[in-house]
Amino acid sequence: MDFSTLKNQVLSDRNPYRTVGREQIEHIGGSFYKVDGVEMEVTPEVASDLDAFIGLSRKQAKTVETASGETGIRNFRNYLASASSISRPMRLAIVGDRDTRQITKAVPLKEELITAEAFFDFAEMFMDRNGYSSRSCMIGVDTGAEFSIILDSWHPEISAIRNDDEGFLTNSIYLKWNPGGIELGHYYERLICSNGQVTRVHSRDATINSLATEQVNRMLALPDSNIMKKGFHEFSNAALLAMDTRASMQELKYVSALLEKFGLEADEAEKIAPYRKEVQEYATRGYDIDRNNAATALASMTVWNLYNSLTAFASHNDMWPEADGRRMELGGAAVRFLYRERDIKNYTDIFA
Repeated sequence: MDFSTLKNQVLSDRNPYRTVGREQIEHIGGSFYKVDGVEMEVTPEVASDLDAFIGLSRKQAKTVETASGETGIRNFRNYLASASSISRPMRLAIVGDRDTRQITKAVPLKEELITAEAFFDFAEMFMDRNGYSSRSCMIGVDTGAEFSIILDSWHPEISAIRNDDEGFLTNSIYLKWNPGGIELGHYYERLICSNGQVTRVHSRDATINSLATEQVNRMLALPDSNIMKKGFHEFSNAALLAMDTRASMQELKYVSALLEKFGLEADEAEKIAPYRKEVQEYATRGYDIDRNNAATALASMTVWNLYNSLTAFASHNDMWPEADGRRMELGGAAVRFLYRERDIKNYTDIFA
């Protein structure tokens, strides 16, 4: 997509945001807060984030509410917000939905607010300096809170993990924006020759939290450094280990829970990561996974097969719009799973 067209589309579709201090957000009951004196409703995700920003866990909130009721938890929240504003001041960018008048996102500002317009100026500078062009945009929960653009190099590079494996396009990049920062990362693509599908892999490399000259110059220079080749080398090593390693039941459970966290129903998650089915197979043979160490019990597939199932769903499912930011988020979670230390010792194997 032409960069100017992409920029205009994103900027015209976004919801508004503003900056406030955390102490300016006062809980008044239920899902309603006063933001600088104006009453607004927040989504459950934002309510949870606002609690986390002041150090209030869900367990603590539930305990206080059980003991003191809604008035007690409201007063406790507001006390913590006021106290933390003195010891640890925090500025937030809050995003409001024009139609519902709900706050849909609260983003902490570690250094300064980076506007979407400033992000596009930076992206254009990055492309001109490093020889990239824009391809597409991935939207997060709210365009006013988060989006990513995919950039392709003018000189594509193809690499393979093994000589007989499909090639990866290795030097595409994504730039991700929210009001608190800009993230840069690898964007690999692999053509699956057997079915013609393209699987996408995302991996974060760097983040800046302001447009200070030093930070901007450091990110602009990244493609000239060894970080691109180093990144694919690390990915290849993790992939080779995953190809030769069976997943544990604990790893299978982790992927199943991850999918449900992204909104999949249990039966849909089971098609990708069949944890419940394999727990039942163990139970049939007299082995109780819940009472034993799931990290030492083998699942039926390799880590690589499990990873590929996860990335294939992130890239190709028909549940989410093509530009839905959840695709990138789940793809990034899949890469983090691939990089985790493997459960590879002292297996109990019923599939041998």
